[in-house]
Amino acid sequence: MIEILAKTKDPTRVQPHLSKCFEAIERVIFDNQGRIITMISPEGETVKFFKPVTPDEGEFKGNVEKWMKDMEIKMKKTMRDLTYEAQIDYSKQSEYIEWVKKWPSMCIICVDQYKWTSGTERALQDLTIDKKSLIKYKDSLNDNLLYIVEIVKGKLTNEERKKVGSLITLKVHDKDLVEKLIKNNIMDEFEFEWKANLR
Repeated sequence: MIEILAKTKDPTRVQPHLSKCFEAIERVIFDNQGRIITMISPEGETVKFFKPVTPDEGEFKGNVEKWMKDMEIKMKKTMRDLTYEAQIDYSKQSEYIEWVKKWPSMCIICVDQYKWTSGTERALQDLTIDKKSLIKYKDSLNDNLLYIVEIVKGKLTNEERKKVGSLITLKVHDKDLVEKLIKNNIMDEFEFEWKANLR
C-alpha cells in the first residue's frame, strides 16, 4: 500500500499492484489521454468501462486513493449494467453459445445462477400441481449440461473455453443440488434445505 501511495504522480505505475487491490483485475488499459478505459482479468478477459476513470483530472490528480476508489465504483457500475444487459439479451439469443461468447464471464455466471435459482423455485412451487416438476427440472438441467459439454468439445477460443468450463462446474453443482432436494423430498421453496443454499 505504501508503494502505491508513493507512486501518485504516475498512475500507470500502479499496474503491478492492481491484482492485490482488486481480485479480478490483473491490469488496466490507459488511453492516450491518460484515462483508464478497460479492465483486464487475470484470465485475459477485457471489459471496457462505461465511463472512463480519470486519474489525472480534478480531485483525483495526485490522489491515488481517490481515483482508485472511483475506479472501484465505476468497475461495479460497469459490471452491474453489463449483467443487466446480459440478462435482457439472454431471452433474445437463439443460440446459448452465442450469448456466452458475447458477455463477460461474471455476467454470464450471474445471469445463469439467477435463471437456475428462479427455475428451481418455480419447480418447487409447481410441486403442488405436478409431483414430478422437480424431477422434470432436474432432467432439463442434465440436458443443458450435456449440451454445454458438447460445446466445449467444439471450436472455441481459450477465453471462451474458460467461460464454458466455469459454467460446466456451476451447472454440475446446480444439478447435484436439485438431485439432493429430490432425494430429501423437499416439497416447497420455503424449506430450510433450499433456503440454506440462497446465500
